[in-house]
Amino acid sequence: MKGRGFFEFEVVLTATSGVNSSVNSGNFNILRILLFSLFVFGNLTLLPTEADVLSIPTGDGRPYIFVENNQIEFERPGFSIEILQSVARLQGWKLKFEVMPFSRQVIATRKGQVDGMIAIFKTDAPDLLFPNQPIGQASNCFFALDKSDFRFPDRTSLDDYKIGVTNGFTYGLVDQYIAENIGKNIISLSGDDKDVLTRLINMLQENRIDTFIEAETVVNYHLQEKGIKNIKNVGCTRTLKAFIAFSPSLQNSKKRITAFDQTVKQLRSSGQLQKILEKYGVKDWR
Repeated sequence: MKGRGFFEFEVVLTATSGVNSSVNSGNFNILRILLFSLFVFGNLTLLPTEADVLSIPTGDGRPYIFVENNQIEFERPGFSIEILQSVARLQGWKLKFEVMPFSRQVIATRKGQVDGMIAIFKTDAPDLLFPNQPIGQASNCFFALDKSDFRFPDRTSLDDYKIGVTNGFTYGLVDQYIAENIGKNIISLSGDDKDVLTRLINMLQENRIDTFIEAETVVNYHLQEKGIKNIKNVGCTRTLKAFIAFSPSLQNSKKRITAFDQTVKQLRSSGQLQKILEKYGVKDWR
């Protein structure tokens, strides 16, 4: 349709020039040039460009993000993904998702190899660029078998337990302790988010670790989905807001942050954000 428009103008003008011989060829050619310029430059913003495509690495973390067979699920992608998709539609962005381990997501975003990453705490990578508007929230909690006597925040007892964590994640109050005890009683796992959580749960069931720490909402959803009933929450650190983070190495990141903040506000005021959250049984964190 875009390409046809210019030729339609040309046909109409040619026909008109044949009827009205008073239109001299010089003026006609100038008019054709002006119309061509209007077509080209007036439609540049409608043509797909590299600037419109956002590359977003991610991993499974339900109900925030649903990944199956290395792809974002189509019908039920997760509420954080749906918020980003809604923003993208209103801004004219095209989203390209790639599943990768969390630590690689951070490195790729930091270096500008991708445009940003989703569902990340500011403490995970403070050097990335963050909007003002969160895309979720989570409480990091310890989980143990029902028979366990472990409780948090009795931090004096941490040395007596093997604790599973995910490489690259931050958890708040225990971050310094984790960093100082990696390879001792802290067992750090790497890999795709869903795979790591499954491995942590299996290690707990096999008594290879005594407890692990992870986002409460993610673990609860996984346990319910898998019908696992012998694991309990034994204490949480604190509730943190989750964000989409943009690359500090890309020039258009700040512009996208402004657009993201403005559009999330629109989604909230229009009621669209609430509809997305209700679909996943999640309350607004405002």
